[in-house]
Amino acid sequence: AEAEAEAEASGSEEAEVWARQLAEAAPVVRLEGQPRRQRHGWTVTWSVARRWLGSYDRLDRVQVGGRHVYCRRGSSSRVLWFTAGFWHFGHIQYLGSQTAALFVADSAACPEAIGEEGVWHV
Repeated sequence: AEAEAEAEASGSEEAEVWARQLAEAAPVVRLEGQPRRQRHGWTVTWSVARRWLGSYDRLDRVQVGGRHVYCRRGSSSRVLWFTAGFWHFGHIQYLGSQTAALFVADSAACPEAIGEEGVWHV
């Protein structure tokens, strides 16, 4: 009985932390970085990277997977969302799906909480 109570308390604390992170999610997130050679020899060009790099504004009334959706400034067709254990950057027509230009395996409540070990894949 004690073990169950401890597990419940731990789960409750984790839920509170997650809810707080979601409530305090940044209004703007920024995708930055440099393309680099991928493991299989494919390189992302700057022309491709520039389409996705930049500032993404939180859409306060839109959530997917229990998390906020973000839209790239200057391009209403490029969005950031969470689904199925992954954060995705992709085109709006794929919103909520697992089809994306970039993705990272991380269940963070918000993009800024993605761990340093999170590696974005093309």
